[in-house]
Amino acid sequence: MRNKKKLLIGLFCVIIGFSGVMAYQGYSASIQAGTKKAKKQKKTKKKPSPTYAPLRDATMVVKSRVYVKKINNANREIAKTKKSLKKSQNKIKALKKHRQEAKRIMSKGSDETGDDLINYTKKYNSFEYKNNVGYSMYQDLQDDYATKEETALGSTLQSMALSIGNVAVSDMLKEDVENVTTEIELMRDAAKEQRKKLRAIRKKKKKVAQYVNIIFDSKNIFLPSNVDKKSLNYALAGTGMESLAGAFLAAEEEYGVNAVALAGIAAHESAWGNSRRARVDNNLTGFGVYSSSSRGINGRTKTDNILATARCLATRYAEPGQPYFHGSGLLGVNKSYAASTTWASRVEDCSITIMKKIADYNRRDRYGSPHDQ
Repeated sequence: MRNKKKLLIGLFCVIIGFSGVMAYQGYSASIQAGTKKAKKQKKTKKKPSPTYAPLRDATMVVKSRVYVKKINNANREIAKTKKSLKKSQNKIKALKKHRQEAKRIMSKGSDETGDDLINYTKKYNSFEYKNNVGYSMYQDLQDDYATKEETALGSTLQSMALSIGNVAVSDMLKEDVENVTTEIELMRDAAKEQRKKLRAIRKKKKKVAQYVNIIFDSKNIFLPSNVDKKSLNYALAGTGMESLAGAFLAAEEEYGVNAVALAGIAAHESAWGNSRRARVDNNLTGFGVYSSSSRGINGRTKTDNILATARCLATRYAEPGQPYFHGSGLLGVNKSYAASTTWASRVEDCSITIMKKIADYNRRDRYGSPHDQ
């Protein structure tokens, strides 16, 4: 009995011990799982997004006086051509009336052509009839008849006048109809050419009208600026980029990057063309420069650097699906193009400065300086 009691006590102790071991192992496992979870959370914790300097979201539009002048010239040319066309159309109407009158007289009987012919000659100043021998005799006989009494001689003179005159009148009216018809065809050809010219001028005006507004939009640097070379030259004058207006315009034409925005990038990155990288390495845009010690992707010439930068922006930053696309504005480009969070804001400031100078140039009157107005 005593042995049985000892056996039960021993079994109870074993059970208690085993339960304790199992509890400890469960606790240890939960601690390890918690530690792993904490490590995993620590690893996957994202860094806070950088805060970029806010932009003014500038959209600037300037009227290009170069293209405004072209529009005004086109308007003057249109008005002049329309006036010529109207004159041709009126002339055709008059000639048709002339021809219709000649045909009407030709269709009359010989005894009815006298007064009509005289009125016709006066109205259309038909010198052919006046100088025609038969018509001259006709007029003379008619004049003589008017001075005679109603006699046999008068009747004879009238008959002679009608006989001689009708032959001459018939031939000359036919010739007049032919001449007028020829002139109508010539005037129709002239009117056709005038209409063709008018269409061409209007088409040219429509094309020119697309370039009247010089545009910079910091929310989309892939909109064309339409800036002309003279305006951009003026804006860059006195800086280290004053000879590069043509390069910025070529970049816009070939790759669709706004010339003013690209000039703004170059102005910010190169201190308006005066940095060592710009002067020595021909790198105005900070292309391939990721730190002060970076060598950069330099061009043989400054123009090469500008075109290479425009090509990179157009093929990597411009559209969804491209590797560095975060939006088509300066802020979107900033996220992959530059480490600085104020880059977009500073480029925008430079671009606005350029646009103000472009506006200054286009406000000048025809002969004065920019500040005469």
